[in-house]
Amino acid sequence: SVKIIKMLYESGAKEVHFRVARPEIKFPCFYGIDTPTKEELISSYMSKDEEFGEFWKIIHDEYILTKKMLLKISNFKELMENEPANKLSIETRENIVMPLITIQQYALQIVKEIESGDLKKTDKSVFEKIITRSLYGNINASRNSA
Repeated sequence: SVKIIKMLYESGAKEVHFRVARPEIKFPCFYGIDTPTKEELISSYMSKDEEFGEFWKIIHDEYILTKKMLLKISNFKELMENEPANKLSIETRENIVMPLITIQQYALQIVKEIESGDLKKTDKSVFEKIITRSLYGNINASRNSA
């Protein structure tokens, strides 16, 4: 966001108003976010909530408008179009992180089943090591992205 604000001022903007916005999460994620079903997604119920639904819509609309404005002032067709190296870095990091998170979530599930007695595995330490090592890999991938 600092880069974008700087770019706006360099382009001649007299004032910059920062908008807080986010895209709607539409699908469950089994890779580290505890939303195994669509019904548990915040966007699934917040948008329909009597008290907060309108606020949720405002935040989502701000995201859409902000993205549209960024693309318009940058003359881009997609975000990060002018930073192919950074865009590729993000894509590469996702190719590393997603398999590690999948492995970690599987190992966490096995440990949980061992601890609950549903699974009769005696070597829980192997799965605990997998959890720790996949965590190190994710931390390293995140650190190298800065």
